[in-house]
Amino acid sequence: MNAATEKRARCLGPLALTAGVLFLVLLMIALPLGSKLQQFRETADDHASQLARFEARLAKRPAIEQALTELRTRSGVQRSYIQGQTLGLGGANLQQLVKTLIERAGGTLISSQITTPPADQPLQMLVDRVRMRGNVEVLLNLAHRIETGEPALFLDNLVVRAARAQRRATDELDIQFDLAGYMLLNGDER
Repeated sequence: MNAATEKRARCLGPLALTAGVLFLVLLMIALPLGSKLQQFRETADDHASQLARFEARLAKRPAIEQALTELRTRSGVQRSYIQGQTLGLGGANLQQLVKTLIERAGGTLISSQITTPPADQPLQMLVDRVRMRGNVEVLLNLAHRIETGEPALFLDNLVVRAARAQRRATDELDIQFDLAGYMLLNGDER
């Protein structure tokens, strides 16, 4: 070997060692970065697929809301509530309904007073304190009409007493009760 080749051989060893060390350092840096980059890609792909699912669900929302509205209309959910634009109109409708129910049952309405206990929106309870006259058959008929009719009404605080005998039939009763129902409010009707 000549001197130039020997000199090259001596330089090649440290140069190869330096290149090897540099390669190992780069490998030690590149592998974790590549792994982290792969995790980021997988996370981005997961989020993209999740976003696509949410957008697909969001696209179905108008159809689902329309179907829900149709279902509510068909099932008569709205008919279960006392109708009216305001609490006053709802109370008047409840009083008119009570008067009609009592007259159809064969009884006589003495008095009717609406009370509205405070409630959270959008559902408001209306209570009609009723006093009427009739016999047992009238009371049973009225209870049946309340139970099977619409809107959904709830009979509470029932008090039945014998009516005072002032030229009245002996089977006539003085009947007092609270009749409660619910009204849906839009939020500006309080």
